[in-house]
Order: sequence, then structure tokens, then C-alpha cells
Amino acid sequence: MRCLSGARADTFGGKFPDPFSAMLEREMCLPNLNLCAQHSGAGFYTEDDAIHEIIENAQVVLIEALSIVNQSNPFYRVHPRRNDRFVTAVGLLYDLFPETDFVECHFTKHLITKLITIDAALADIVFRTLRDQWLRNLTIMRARWCAKTVVHW
Repeated sequence: MRCLSGARADTFGGKFPDPFSAMLEREMCLPNLNLCAQHSGAGFYTEDDAIHEIIENAQVVLIEALSIVNQSNPFYRVHPRRNDRFVTAVGLLYDLFPETDFVECHFTKHLITKLITIDAALADIVFRTLRDQWLRNLTIMRARWCAKTVVHW
């Protein structure tokens, strides 16, 4: 089994001595590799060939639903490893929010909060695109693996 996540510390491990991936291994008697990377989005897993090599021989892949805002998309780019880091706005975001200065935004959560504050209806356009991008990334991930895939919400 392989576990992928980016959202929760209890999945990633961090300060938790017994992340749920270890509990699954113990309860299911199935060897497990915890590939969770805190603050990662779907792009982190779709763009890394080394991860795909590790996953391709797994029997089961458990994906904890990754944050939709922590991924590069048509509106902005995120850091390749720390996907919660906002790197730069792209043309489409400037088209929707032409008078907005994004220089002070360093994290995706801050960016999204700012967009909602400025215009919630326009922010919803961004959200729908992020959702669609997330679903495409999930489809890409699942298509590359022979393993049974379980998505944990």
C-alpha cells in the first residue's frame, strides 16, 4: 500500500508518532509506504516520475483528498515542492482582477482569501477551475497506476 497526502499532519506524520498510514499497515497487515508530503497538492504527485515508479507496483494507493488551492493552474503558479507557496500570478488572474497587486501574497490561502474579499463571484470562477484541474490531476495519477485507488475525503 502507498499513502499520499498533503493536507493533514496526522497523515504526514510530523509530530504524530503514529500517523494513520502506520495504523493502516498494522490493521491491514499490508506493507505500507507513507509518501505524504505536507502542504503538497495534486501537482506534486503528478509531476514527479520518481513517485510514480514507487507507486506503480503497489496493490493499493490511498489518496487523502489534496487541497485544490495548492496546485499550479491557469491563474497562478505554486512552488514545486511546497505547493502552499504562491509563486506568481498568471495572465488569467490579472484578467479577472486587473487592479489587484499580488506581490504581498506568499501563500495560496492568503491569495484565495484576498480574491474572495475583492469579489466572491470572480473568486468562484477561480474555484471552479481549481476543482476541474484537481480532478484532471487525480485522473492523471490514477491512469498511471495499476493499483486499486481509494480516495479518502
